[in-house]
This record gives sequence, structure tokens and C-alpha cells, in this order.
Amino acid sequence: MFFKKIFKPKQPAEPAVENLSLEVLREKVDKLKQNEIESVRPKLNSLFDKMVEEKKIILDDLKTLSATEPTEEIHPNLYKMATEARKLFIDKMNRALSDFNPQRQISAENLSELDLDLAKFVNFTTQTITTQGRQVGVVFGAQIKSIQFHVQQLQSFIKDARNHIQTSLEKIGKFVTLLSRVQIQIELRQQIPELDKKIKALEEQKGALEKALAEDSAHMKKLAEGEEFKRVENIEREIQKIELEKSHVKNSISSTFSGLDRPLRKMEKLIVDGRVAVDRDLAKVLQPCLHDPVAVVMSDQKIADAKKLFKQVLKSINSGGISLNDRERTKREEILTEIIEGNELEEAKRSLEALREKLASLSSEKSKFTISKQMAELERKMERNRSALKDTQTKIEESIQKSMVLKQESEKGIAEIEKSAREVVGQQIRLTF
Repeated sequence: MFFKKIFKPKQPAEPAVENLSLEVLREKVDKLKQNEIESVRPKLNSLFDKMVEEKKIILDDLKTLSATEPTEEIHPNLYKMATEARKLFIDKMNRALSDFNPQRQISAENLSELDLDLAKFVNFTTQTITTQGRQVGVVFGAQIKSIQFHVQQLQSFIKDARNHIQTSLEKIGKFVTLLSRVQIQIELRQQIPELDKKIKALEEQKGALEKALAEDSAHMKKLAEGEEFKRVENIEREIQKIELEKSHVKNSISSTFSGLDRPLRKMEKLIVDGRVAVDRDLAKVLQPCLHDPVAVVMSDQKIADAKKLFKQVLKSINSGGISLNDRERTKREEILTEIIEGNELEEAKRSLEALREKLASLSSEKSKFTISKQMAELERKMERNRSALKDTQTKIEESIQKSMVLKQESEKGIAEIEKSAREVVGQQIRLTF
């Protein structure tokens, strides 16, 4: 046991943890991305130089192929096929080579495009040699072999370049992904305090509204307990009582006249048919008697005309001009006689006029008080503040919910960044704020 303790192997040291802010981490990763470009650039440039040299050789070989004639006798049809294929082969290869310019400013943004261009060139030249090159090689074998050799050399350099590019793209892709996550977190970390500031302002606004409502409510209570408000309440109760009396009087008038509806309509028909002649004023009062009896009662002249008309109606009932059954005739005659001989309509007019005078007096007295206007304005103000308070509370709840979501996203994102940074940067990172 003693020796075991002495010779116990040392535990590996904990990896060093570097504390970094998001901004510093962004700079660090961006520098690594640039370093990757700088490290691959000389490798690619060296290969590009070799590609250019091979391109020159291939172009020279194509010129030689174009000027070459067969040294042996060739069947005419075979010669024709080979020369036509040669023309097409040279055109396609020249076009591909003229577009092939690998030497360019290398950056993280154009590496993918460069890789795609190189792949397209390899595919095109391979297909061209496979198809037209075989036909040309039947007659111009030596020239085609030379071109094939140098194209293969060129494609070998392209393969090496693409390997470097794809390796760098994989690394750069991880850097870009990490940078994107870092940028999202930077923006989130900016939004959260702004949102918290907004919540604080909304809470202050809510407090101010609640204070204003409390003050206005106390003011409203004070007004409601004052003598002026009590006096106005009494006046309003008196007004309601008088309005109710007016309604009773009007209903009584309408009820009286509605009992004469049938004989009056029959009288109207007799007048229209010309079987009964009445004065113009009596004919004019017939319609208000049928449709607006209160208007009749409110005019002394109309009351007088109505009574004259009722005498004509009574006369027509007695003469049989207006036909009613015995029971109805007796009842209508009683109503007509009471109206004609009595003062029911005049008393109703006096009652309505007296009630109107009381209403006018009470309304005039009420208008001298400003309490109702004050309380109405105060109630409108309180309603606006209640609505604003409700909207403010809704905004506070929405903002708090959004803040919670952002903070959860931030915590999750920070953990992902620290894990990703360990893999991409090759160092354990702890983000600080």
C-alpha cells in the first residue's frame, strides 16, 4: 500500500480555462478563420502556378494537333471522322481552357465557388477526352496522348487543390457557425437589458396610472358626498317623477282617443267618399286625432275643432252613417258625449303645461350646478386611465414573458457556444459578462 501511494500515477492536469467575453471570442474566432485562409493560400497559389504551366503546355499541344497531318495513308472515311472530331475536340478544349483561370484572390467567401469551378472543369475535360479524344486518337494518337498526359497532370493538381479547399471549407464552416451563434448571443444580450428597461418604464407608467385612478376615485367620492351633488340628485329624482306623471297623462290621452279609432276611421272614409261634408279645419284635425292625439290636446284650437268633429261623428252614428253594433255604438256615444260636454281634454292640456313648467324650472335650477359636468368629465378621465392601465399591464406581461424566453435562449446558446468553442478553437472557454 505504501509503494502504491508513492508510485501512484499523477492525474492529468485540468485543461486551462480561458475567460472571454462574446466580443473577444468573436474576434478570436474571426482571426482563426482568417488564419485558415492565410495558411491555405500559399498551398493553393503554388498549385495554381503549376496548373497555369500545364494549361500553357496543353494549349501548345492543341495548336500542334490542329496543324498535324497523318504520316500514313488513312481511309478517307476514317480521316474525315477523325478531322471532324479533332475540330470539335480542339474547340471544346480551347473554350474550357480559356475559361479556366484558377489564379484569383482567395477568401473565405469565394472558396466554395472556386471548388465548384474546378470540379466543373475536371468533369468537362474528362468527358471531352473520353468522347471526342478517342475518335481523334485513331489518327492523331501521339498528339492526343500528350494532351491526355498533361490534362491528367492538370487534374492531379486540381485534385490536390480541391482537397486543401474542402479541408479549409470544413474548418471555416465551423468557424462561421460559431461566429453566427456568437453574433446571435451578442444581439440577445443587447435585447435583454433593453427589454428589462422597457419593463421598468412600463411598471412606472402603471404606478402613475394607479395613483391617478386612486386620486380621481377619492375626488369622485368627495364630490358624491357633497351637498351640491345631493341637491342635484334630488332635482333629478323630481324630474324623473314629473316625467313619469307626463307619461301617465299622455297614455291616458292616447287611451281615450284609441277608443274612438273605429268611428273616426269610418268618418274619414265618409269624408273621402264625399258622403259627409265637413269644414276644412275639421277635416285637418282628423289625422292628429288618429295618429297624434297629444298634439291635439296641446292646442286650444285643435281641441275646439276636435270637439266639433266629434259632434259630426256622433251625428253620423245616430243617423246610421257610421254603422256600429249596438254595444259598440253605446260605448262610443258615451265617450264622445263625455269629451264634447266635459273638460277632459282641457284638463289634460293644463296638466301637461303645468308639468312642463315644473320640468323647465327644475332643469334651469339643475343647469346652475356644475357637479354633473365635473363628475362626467372625471368619469371619462378615469375610464381612459383604466383602459390605459389594462393595456400597460398586458404589455408588461408580454414583455416579461419575452424576457424570460430570451434569457432561456441566451443560457442555452451560451452553453452551446462554450461546447462548440472547445471543439472548434481547441480550448476550453468560459464566457463572461
